[in-house]
Amino acid sequence: MRWAVAGYGDVVVRRVLPALREAGEEVVGIWGRDQRRADEVATQHGIPVATTELATLLAKVDAVYVATPVVTHVPLALAAVDAGRHVLVEKPLGGALRTEAEALAALAVERGVTAGVAYYRRLNPALAQLRETLATQKVRRVSIDFRSPFEPAPDHPMRWRTEFSVSGGGVLADAGSHRLDLLCWLFGPPEAVVGLSADLFPGGAERTAVVRLHWPAGPTASCRFTWGAGPSVDRMTITTAGGTIVLDPLDAGLAPNPHTPLVVDFARAAREGTTPACPLGDASLVDALIARALRR
Repeated sequence: MRWAVAGYGDVVVRRVLPALREAGEEVVGIWGRDQRRADEVATQHGIPVATTELATLLAKVDAVYVATPVVTHVPLALAAVDAGRHVLVEKPLGGALRTEAEALAALAVERGVTAGVAYYRRLNPALAQLRETLATQKVRRVSIDFRSPFEPAPDHPMRWRTEFSVSGGGVLADAGSHRLDLLCWLFGPPEAVVGLSADLFPGGAERTAVVRLHWPAGPTASCRFTWGAGPSVDRMTITTAGGTIVLDPLDAGLAPNPHTPLVVDFARAAREGTTPACPLGDASLVDALIARALRR
């Protein structure tokens, strides 16, 4: 397919553009609000069009990858879907922000296009095998511990992640969203969710979030997500009736560029009219959990 990419930040340059090329897709253009930055990325990666005019670019493509700050995810996806274009959106779809996610899902059905969100851990073969294993076992408890340094300076290009009104949450919307999606993929929607956020940036996004989830016929999960000093941690521990499973690091088994299998899966779903790895409804569930945990 011919693709437009909305955004020109780190994830676009480091993962999205290489993934689209590795998957055999054609990148037609880059869209962004800053023409200079769009021009720079387009020139560096040999992309023919760089523009601030979204409608102009939509007329040239079959699909759009939305990789902009979270507050613009759903508005840009709505524009793409309304134009009859398939759309793949970076995670989270909206975090704890109020969005028109339901309208987006309904419009995608009406226009007959494929829409999904980039929760690529669902495509990790090791985690797919884990899901099969857990389906035959009684899971009692799950714990997730994530810690990574993140303290961007005021002029850092990722500073927007510290502004709640733009990011929809701090560490929970960023790293935590992937892990909440994984829990829902493994065990289904939880019945109960409680959360506590602390150590806020001046922009209102949290550096620390503690979340507890409960499934009536399944486990209780205790999660702690932190942007802070100290050694990096990314561990999931699962206690079953038969023993303990530890994934440390959780990302063991991911592809070198996990966006590549994501793009391959999405392109296949768009061609065949099937459901992508993470459809909009599943991503909206993660947003709802984030909002409940942050009490927004």
